[in-house]
Amino acid sequence: MRNKVIVFTLLCSFLIYGIFSLGDFMDVGQAPKKSDIIVSLGGDDGKRLRKAVELYTQGYSSSALFIHTGQNRYTDERDKRKEALLLAENIQKSRLIHIKIGTARNTVTELLLIRDFMLKHRFKSVLFVSTPMHTRRIRILADQIAKYKENGLEYTLTPSYQWKSSSAYLYSKQEREYVFLELVKLGYNLVKYKYPFLFFTRYYSRLHNGEWEKDINMIKPLP
Repeated sequence: MRNKVIVFTLLCSFLIYGIFSLGDFMDVGQAPKKSDIIVSLGGDDGKRLRKAVELYTQGYSSSALFIHTGQNRYTDERDKRKEALLLAENIQKSRLIHIKIGTARNTVTELLLIRDFMLKHRFKSVLFVSTPMHTRRIRILADQIAKYKENGLEYTLTPSYQWKSSSAYLYSKQEREYVFLELVKLGYNLVKYKYPFLFFTRYYSRLHNGEWEKDINMIKPLP
Protein backbone atom coordinates (compact mmCIF):
# COMPACT_ATOMS: atom_id res chain seq x y z
CA MET A 1 0.00 0.00 0.00
CA ARG A 2 2.83 2.34 0.89
CA ASN A 3 4.51 1.76 -2.48
CA LYS A 4 1.25 2.59 -4.27
CA VAL A 5 0.99 5.86 -2.35
CA ILE A 6 4.57 6.74 -3.26
CA VAL A 7 4.01 5.94 -6.93
CA PHE A 8 0.75 7.90 -6.97
CA THR A 9 2.44 10.88 -5.29
CA LEU A 10 5.29 10.81 -7.81
CA LEU A 11 2.90 10.63 -10.76
CA CYS A 12 0.87 13.55 -9.44
CA SER A 13 4.07 15.54 -8.87
CA PHE A 14 5.26 14.90 -12.43
CA LEU A 15 1.81 15.80 -13.79
CA ILE A 16 1.70 19.07 -11.88
CA TYR A 17 5.26 19.90 -12.90
CA GLY A 18 4.43 19.10 -16.53
CA ILE A 19 1.36 21.34 -16.54
CA PHE A 20 3.19 24.29 -15.01
CA SER A 21 6.23 23.92 -17.30
CA LEU A 22 4.20 23.41 -20.46
CA GLY A 23 4.55 27.05 -21.42
CA ASP A 24 8.34 26.80 -21.40
CA PHE A 25 8.14 23.56 -23.39
CA MET A 26 6.10 25.20 -26.14
CA ASP A 27 8.55 28.07 -26.61
CA VAL A 28 11.67 26.84 -28.43
CA GLY A 29 12.47 30.20 -29.96
CA GLN A 30 16.04 30.88 -31.04
CA ALA A 31 18.15 33.96 -31.58
CA PRO A 32 17.96 35.10 -35.20
CA LYS A 33 20.60 33.73 -37.55
CA LYS A 34 21.45 35.08 -40.98
CA SER A 35 19.77 32.76 -43.49
CA ASP A 36 19.13 32.53 -47.21
CA ILE A 37 15.53 33.70 -46.78
CA ILE A 38 13.24 35.13 -44.09
CA VAL A 39 9.68 33.85 -43.72
CA SER A 40 6.97 35.60 -41.72
CA LEU A 41 4.35 32.92 -41.05
CA GLY A 42 0.73 34.06 -41.35
CA GLY A 43 -1.45 34.61 -38.33
CA ASP A 44 -1.69 36.71 -35.14
CA ASP A 45 -2.20 40.48 -35.07
CA GLY A 46 0.81 41.52 -37.12
CA LYS A 47 3.60 41.02 -34.54
CA ARG A 48 5.19 38.29 -36.66
CA LEU A 49 5.26 40.50 -39.72
CA ARG A 50 6.72 43.48 -37.88
CA LYS A 51 9.46 41.37 -36.28
CA ALA A 52 10.32 39.71 -39.59
CA VAL A 53 10.59 43.08 -41.34
CA GLU A 54 12.79 44.33 -38.51
CA LEU A 55 15.16 41.37 -39.00
CA TYR A 56 15.05 41.87 -42.75
CA THR A 57 16.18 45.48 -42.46
CA GLN A 58 19.02 44.29 -40.22
CA GLY A 59 20.31 42.11 -43.05
CA TYR A 60 19.30 38.63 -41.90
CA SER A 61 18.19 37.58 -45.41
CA SER A 62 21.32 36.87 -47.43
CA SER A 63 19.29 36.59 -50.66
CA ALA A 64 17.31 39.77 -49.80
CA LEU A 65 14.09 37.75 -50.29
CA PHE A 66 11.22 38.16 -47.84
CA ILE A 67 8.33 35.68 -47.78
CA HIS A 68 5.03 36.42 -46.09
CA THR A 69 2.50 33.59 -45.85
CA GLY A 70 -1.20 33.35 -45.13
CA GLN A 71 -3.31 36.25 -43.98
CA ASN A 72 -2.99 38.24 -40.78
CA ARG A 73 -6.14 38.81 -38.75
CA TYR A 74 -6.11 42.56 -38.23
CA THR A 75 -8.67 44.21 -36.02
CA ASP A 76 -9.43 47.21 -38.18
CA GLU A 77 -8.52 49.03 -41.38
CA ARG A 78 -5.94 51.15 -39.57
CA ASP A 79 -3.88 48.00 -38.81
CA LYS A 80 -4.09 46.95 -42.47
CA ARG A 81 -2.68 50.31 -43.51
CA LYS A 82 0.15 49.82 -41.04
CA GLU A 83 0.97 46.50 -42.69
CA ALA A 84 1.03 48.00 -46.18
CA LEU A 85 3.15 50.94 -45.01
CA LEU A 86 5.56 48.65 -43.22
CA LEU A 87 6.21 46.55 -46.27
CA ALA A 88 6.31 49.45 -48.71
CA GLU A 89 8.94 51.31 -46.69
CA ASN A 90 11.28 48.40 -46.05
CA ILE A 91 10.98 45.86 -48.85
CA GLN A 92 11.06 46.33 -52.59
CA LYS A 93 8.34 44.48 -54.47
CA SER A 94 10.98 42.66 -56.46
CA ARG A 95 12.16 41.02 -53.24
CA LEU A 96 8.78 40.44 -51.58
CA ILE A 97 6.92 37.14 -51.99
CA HIS A 98 3.40 36.67 -50.65
CA ILE A 99 1.93 33.16 -50.41
CA LYS A 100 -1.84 33.48 -50.15
CA ILE A 101 -3.86 31.72 -47.50
CA GLY A 102 -5.67 29.72 -50.19
CA THR A 103 -2.35 28.11 -51.09
CA ALA A 104 -0.86 27.78 -47.60
CA ARG A 105 -3.89 26.72 -45.59
CA ASN A 106 -2.10 25.73 -42.38
CA THR A 107 1.32 25.40 -40.77
CA VAL A 108 2.05 22.06 -42.43
CA THR A 109 1.41 23.29 -45.97
CA GLU A 110 3.36 26.47 -45.22
CA LEU A 111 6.37 24.38 -44.23
CA LEU A 112 5.99 22.06 -47.21
CA LEU A 113 5.69 24.94 -49.67
CA ILE A 114 8.73 26.70 -48.26
CA ARG A 115 10.69 23.42 -48.28
CA ASP A 116 9.96 22.72 -51.94
CA PHE A 117 10.59 26.34 -52.88
CA MET A 118 14.00 26.16 -51.19
CA LEU A 119 14.89 22.89 -52.88
CA LYS A 120 13.88 24.24 -56.28
CA HIS A 121 16.01 27.38 -55.92
CA ARG A 122 18.82 25.67 -54.00
CA PHE A 123 18.45 27.66 -50.82
CA LYS A 124 19.89 25.95 -47.76
CA SER A 125 18.67 27.94 -44.77
CA VAL A 126 15.54 29.77 -43.66
CA LEU A 127 14.68 32.04 -40.76
CA PHE A 128 11.09 31.52 -39.62
CA VAL A 129 9.40 34.21 -37.52
CA SER A 130 6.33 33.22 -35.53
CA THR A 131 4.60 33.46 -32.16
CA PRO A 132 6.63 31.98 -29.25
CA MET A 133 3.97 29.34 -28.44
CA HIS A 134 3.90 28.29 -32.09
CA THR A 135 7.61 27.47 -32.32
CA ARG A 136 7.40 23.97 -30.80
CA ARG A 137 4.76 22.87 -33.31
CA ILE A 138 6.81 24.31 -36.17
CA ARG A 139 9.90 22.40 -35.04
CA ILE A 140 8.12 19.06 -34.71
CA LEU A 141 6.29 19.43 -38.03
CA ALA A 142 9.44 20.60 -39.83
CA ASP A 143 11.26 17.53 -38.53
CA GLN A 144 8.53 14.89 -38.64
CA ILE A 145 6.41 15.91 -41.64
CA ALA A 146 8.37 18.28 -43.89
CA LYS A 147 11.71 16.63 -42.96
CA TYR A 148 13.86 19.70 -43.43
CA LYS A 149 17.01 18.16 -42.00
CA GLU A 150 16.68 15.03 -44.13
CA ASN A 151 16.54 17.30 -47.18
CA GLY A 152 19.68 19.13 -46.11
CA LEU A 153 17.83 22.28 -45.04
CA GLU A 154 18.55 24.34 -41.94
CA TYR A 155 15.92 26.41 -40.16
CA THR A 156 15.95 28.93 -37.32
CA LEU A 157 12.83 29.68 -35.26
CA THR A 158 12.77 33.24 -33.98
CA PRO A 159 9.85 34.42 -31.80
CA SER A 160 8.05 37.59 -32.75
CA TYR A 161 8.25 38.84 -29.15
CA GLN A 162 9.49 37.76 -25.74
CA TRP A 163 6.84 35.64 -24.04
CA LYS A 164 6.89 36.90 -20.47
CA SER A 165 4.26 34.45 -19.24
CA SER A 166 5.89 31.31 -20.64
CA SER A 167 6.48 29.92 -17.14
CA ALA A 168 3.20 31.27 -15.74
CA TYR A 169 0.82 30.81 -18.66
CA LEU A 170 -1.80 29.18 -16.42
CA TYR A 171 -2.59 32.54 -14.88
CA SER A 172 -3.70 33.99 -18.20
CA LYS A 173 -6.88 32.71 -19.85
CA GLN A 174 -5.69 33.77 -23.30
CA GLU A 175 -2.30 32.08 -22.86
CA ARG A 176 -3.90 28.87 -21.52
CA GLU A 177 -6.19 28.64 -24.50
CA TYR A 178 -3.33 29.27 -26.92
CA VAL A 179 -1.06 26.61 -25.39
CA PHE A 180 -3.70 23.89 -25.23
CA LEU A 181 -4.94 24.75 -28.73
CA GLU A 182 -1.38 24.39 -30.00
CA LEU A 183 -1.20 20.92 -28.45
CA VAL A 184 -4.46 19.90 -30.10
CA LYS A 185 -3.33 21.23 -33.48
CA LEU A 186 0.01 19.45 -33.15
CA GLY A 187 -1.65 16.11 -32.47
CA TYR A 188 -4.10 16.66 -35.32
CA ASN A 189 -1.34 17.59 -37.78
CA LEU A 190 0.80 14.59 -36.86
CA VAL A 191 -2.13 12.24 -37.46
CA LYS A 192 -3.53 13.91 -40.57
CA TYR A 193 -0.25 14.13 -42.49
CA LYS A 194 0.94 10.60 -41.77
CA TYR A 195 -0.08 7.43 -43.58
CA PRO A 196 -2.81 6.33 -44.11
CA PHE A 197 -4.63 9.63 -43.43
CA LEU A 198 -2.23 11.52 -45.71
CA PHE A 199 -4.00 9.98 -48.72
CA PHE A 200 -7.16 11.98 -47.88
CA THR A 201 -5.51 15.38 -47.58
CA ARG A 202 -5.77 18.21 -50.09
CA TYR A 203 -1.96 18.30 -50.14
CA TYR A 204 -1.70 14.69 -51.32
CA SER A 205 -4.29 15.26 -54.02
CA ARG A 206 -2.57 18.39 -55.33
CA LEU A 207 0.82 16.70 -55.15
CA HIS A 208 -0.30 13.92 -57.48
CA ASN A 209 -2.44 15.88 -59.92
CA GLY A 210 0.23 18.48 -60.69
CA GLU A 211 -1.38 21.38 -58.82
CA TRP A 212 1.29 21.37 -56.11
CA GLU A 213 4.05 21.95 -58.66
CA LYS A 214 2.05 24.88 -60.00
CA ASP A 215 1.83 26.28 -56.47
CA ILE A 216 5.62 26.10 -56.15
CA ASN A 217 6.11 27.80 -59.52
CA MET A 218 3.76 30.60 -58.42
CA ILE A 219 6.01 31.49 -55.48
CA LYS A 220 7.80 34.48 -56.93
CA PRO A 221 8.29 38.19 -56.12
CA LEU A 222 5.35 40.50 -56.59
CA PRO A 223 5.07 42.08 -60.06
